[in-house]
Amino acid sequence: MPDLDPLLAPAEDRDAATLTTERPSAHPLLLATLVMLTTSTSVISSLGGSLVPMVAVEHDVSLGSAQWILTGPMLVGAIATPILGRLGGTGRRRTVVLASLVVVSAGLVLTALPTGFAGLVVGRGLQGVGIGLLPLALAAARDNLPPARARAALALLSVTTTMGAGISYPLSAWIAQTAGIPTAYCGALAVTLATLLLAWRTVPGANTTGADTVHWLGAALLSAGTLLLLLALTQAPVLGGDSPVVWGLVGGGVIALALWVWRTLRHPSPLVDLRLARHRQVLPANISALTSGVAVYMLIALVMIQVQLPTSTGFGLGQPVTVAGLVLTPYAVLSVVGSRLSTALGDWIGLDLVLPVGATLYSAATALFALSHESVWVVAVVMGLAGVGSGFTFAAMPGLVLRSTPMQETGSAMSFNVLLRFLGFAAGSSLATSILALLASSRADYAEAFRLTVWANVGLWLATALLSLVLIPRKSATTA
Repeated sequence: MPDLDPLLAPAEDRDAATLTTERPSAHPLLLATLVMLTTSTSVISSLGGSLVPMVAVEHDVSLGSAQWILTGPMLVGAIATPILGRLGGTGRRRTVVLASLVVVSAGLVLTALPTGFAGLVVGRGLQGVGIGLLPLALAAARDNLPPARARAALALLSVTTTMGAGISYPLSAWIAQTAGIPTAYCGALAVTLATLLLAWRTVPGANTTGADTVHWLGAALLSAGTLLLLLALTQAPVLGGDSPVVWGLVGGGVIALALWVWRTLRHPSPLVDLRLARHRQVLPANISALTSGVAVYMLIALVMIQVQLPTSTGFGLGQPVTVAGLVLTPYAVLSVVGSRLSTALGDWIGLDLVLPVGATLYSAATALFALSHESVWVVAVVMGLAGVGSGFTFAAMPGLVLRSTPMQETGSAMSFNVLLRFLGFAAGSSLATSILALLASSRADYAEAFRLTVWANVGLWLATALLSLVLIPRKSATTA
């Protein structure tokens, strides 16, 4: 077997015939296009998180109903990701990318036009299709960039999912408050159309072969299970944790996912290769994708709450939504810095240790937030440190997944990792408010309930660090 970059090479026990060491000459703007593709779709998917109160007032709906402009794209993205990952694992990758961008553009048109609240929710749902493009971008980078560039490219592309939230919150709040909500979506439409043009010029078809069909029954079961569980999480704060409706959704989701696992393990060309997903190299990255996804959006939700709550609560800073959004800017910037540093860190200590180091750094930043959050500047520093930790954590995941994945399974393997990540994102915000409400109901001091919720987030990050440290097989720094 030729000497390949260990990040890109499958495990030694994989069939060597599945590898291809010949790489076509990539378009010089391919990496820039992929970065723009993943960043813009990530920003658009979370565009509106800071607009929920404005939408509730403008359309005269409850806050719970308005929350669907953020929950909707996450739900659709979770459903679309494995399907697009399978379709894009064949020679149709370019077509899938372009078609998905067209769907996102159609969704942005709906949200920019005066279509009412129903049109806004449907449009936001269509925009969630863009979430599924991250694994296809990772596969395109792995297939077409030289190994020396591909490693850093995979790390950078992976971190755009968390960077997008840091960009979209302040940007959407500023545009909406100065020019109105439709203008925010018009701007996003212009960026998406520019990305579509670049992708049409630069993204090649896949140079690997894989299953040419989608296991649609598996897709339906996975989509149903995902949808029901996320609905349960989003409706629990509204209906209550003891609601029969909530538990009915949970039961239905568990049954659907159990059936999906049963059918997947027996299908010759499944939507997701679960045997590969539970590989001892891949499993820790998938578990960490879910737990860190939950923890990331827990912290973002808590920061948005704390900065905007009035000072009379004893811990709120009483700032407008634009300031709350700007606090996330250091997170977006330093997550990119963290992703760039992760490559050098991996060369020094080994790829297997980068993820636990990132999770530990993130937990330290969250602990600082629990201990000190008396000013906007302190919170900004917290989010900056969290951004570096996020960069390390999410940049390490593609390497852990792909070093044990055949080339033709890149899209499918990464789509499952991204699916778990966005399930965590969707759950994290609801979990933060649910824990906060539960603790506040049994305590007179709301500030204490808030601090305990933040400490729960610290515990989740420490658990992620510990699990990844224990489960990821050790390799030397020179071979990681």
